Amino acid sequence: MSGSDVASWVAAAATFAAALFAGLEFRRMRRQERDVEKAKINGVVVSWEPDVAPNHPEDDGWATWRYTFTAYNPSALPIRDVVVTVTFPSPARRVHQQGHGQARVDDGSTQLILRTPVLIGDRDRQWHRTVRMRYEDHDRLPETVTDISFIDMKGDPHVNRWSAVGGQPPSTT
Repeated sequence: MSGSDVASWVAAAATFAAALFAGLEFRRMRRQERDVEKAKINGVVVSWEPDVAPNHPEDDGWATWRYTFTAYNPSALPIRDVVVTVTFPSPARRVHQQGHGQARVDDGSTQLILRTPVLIGDRDRQWHRTVRMRYEDHDRLPETVTDISFIDMKGDPHVNRWSAVGGQPPSTT
């Protein structure tokens, strides 16, 4: 074997090694991109905070809470058809303020549905809701769960579930 043959073999081996390394690096980068995309989908979150939380029942045994619910989209891209389903551990009656001090109160339901057609990237959407619940059930409020369903830019549907109990991470479908 001549020196030029050895040089050709070395060059071919080096080229193969470089191509193999580039392929492995490309695969690693694609996996990392998928992981980042998945984290952004899983990071679509709903938080809720009582702005008003009573410390005793009213005369009828019920009490009034005022909540701020916030949906947040961490992605740079918008999501659409956003539906937040708040599931309370006991029936809640939504209070609708109609102006002039009058209010309309819904029948009791364990679910409160909040919607927005689009939630643009890196933004949030807030809803302020007043609900009445039996005060005796207030110790169960940490059992409240929210589901946020949405469609991403690819047209794929997603549902993330958030729970206050035990600081559980979301479950996704």
